[in-house]
Amino acid sequence: MLTGTLAVWWAVEVCALIALIGTFAGIETSLRYRAIARHASDDLRHLDEYSTECVFEVSPEGVVRRMSNAGARLLGLAPAAAIGQPLRALTDEPLPLLAPDGPHAVGWDATWKLGREGQERLTTTLYPSFDHEGRLRVLRGVIRDQSERLAIEAALRDSEDRFRRVLDAAVNGIVLAANDGRLLLSNDAMRSLLGYTPEELTNRSLSDIVHPAYIDQLMAFMASRAWSDAAPSNYEVQLVDKNGAAIDVEVSLAAIRENDNATSVLFEVRAPT
Repeated sequence: MLTGTLAVWWAVEVCALIALIGTFAGIETSLRYRAIARHASDDLRHLDEYSTECVFEVSPEGVVRRMSNAGARLLGLAPAAAIGQPLRALTDEPLPLLAPDGPHAVGWDATWKLGREGQERLTTTLYPSFDHEGRLRVLRGVIRDQSERLAIEAALRDSEDRFRRVLDAAVNGIVLAANDGRLLLSNDAMRSLLGYTPEELTNRSLSDIVHPAYIDQLMAFMASRAWSDAAPSNYEVQLVDKNGAAIDVEVSLAAIRENDNATSVLFEVRAPT
């Protein structure tokens, strides 16, 4: 009888110990998950602080819960001031249809309020997230600030215009040709030498302006120059003008490389004076 009682008490103690271990394990697991969540929250905060993307997050009720510093600056807000604002305070644009079975990313051309009085239509991509019952859980979005891209494109156009003016001011003829011989670019001196207008040289190739007796040799020169800068760069060839007349010229070749690969060849053409 005593043995049976001890066995029962032993079983109770074991169960209690298991329960106690389970409790501590549960607490440890809970603390671990909380630590992970805290670190994840810190990561998100750092992402919001240092990201160049204009990112925001909105609750199902339409209240801004997160916004990156870049997004707040774009909208003319202090980063902390954006949190807690209704999305309606930042844009009057109605949200597009968001459905659980819809696309993962939804385009939204919204007119955003910039500062006190300004507003601008900015391309925005929305990423809705739904729970297992199909209810909106959170709405994330990325605002594409086009101003930097437009400024870069404008600077590129200005640079191209300056390059074109320098090119056309050159005394010698200049031609840029692809490796297959297609003409990509020419200057005024080259077109004057051959008697072509800019439109007439468009979509032409070296075979249209180089004498047939020299074209194969010139293409071989191009290939060797593209392979190595140690190859000779000056050659005497004959060109053919618009009327079919042969013109003796000296050409200098320089390979244009991108990522160590020759993509085109620049010709400088000197005609006898």
